[in-house]
Amino acid sequence: MEGILRNPGLFERGSEEDDWYPTSAALGKLGREYLELVRRYPPKDMRCVRSHLMWMLGKEGRGDKMTFEHVGPFNHSMLRSFLVEGQTIEDFETIINAVFQ
Repeated sequence: MEGILRNPGLFERGSEEDDWYPTSAALGKLGREYLELVRRYPPKDMRCVRSHLMWMLGKEGRGDKMTFEHVGPFNHSMLRSFLVEGQTIEDFETIINAVFQ
């Protein structure tokens, strides 16, 4: 399950081993598409959206030791704080747009 959350385009990729991981630009596009789906089909709780975005950003670890593969202009603790404090789709769009400029 984490594999598809880290790389939502996994099933669209070719069969070559090098071809399974998306570029930063592709992840940004997928993150924006995901948030558009969230806008169209709002969940009961935004915690699931936060969790999905954390995996898309390459989350490793937990709590204060959490790191991300993709951080954009942020450091790991700043990105974690912004994600945890995010409450709306707009908050998450701002984060995705900043990370995947």
